[in-house]
Amino acid sequence: MRILIDTHIAVWAVLNDPKLPGKAKELLLDMENKILYSTASIWEITIKHMLHPEKLRMNGNILEKGCEDNG
Repeated sequence: MRILIDTHIAVWAVLNDPKLPGKAKELLLDMENKILYSTASIWEITIKHMLHPEKLRMNGNILEKGCEDNG
């Protein structure tokens, strides 16, 4: 199944945040699924970080490492 995730799910998944719903985690970890995200999500994460770095402690290195660590 192809799954398009939104920005919140992407951030929670990369950071392994407990806010990530169990069903979403299950779908993300299922190797049969192809996980897709919009480039707009990357843009949104960047803007949110620039505006409020104290609230979203994420940068390109953390995002890249989180993606690699979490498949």
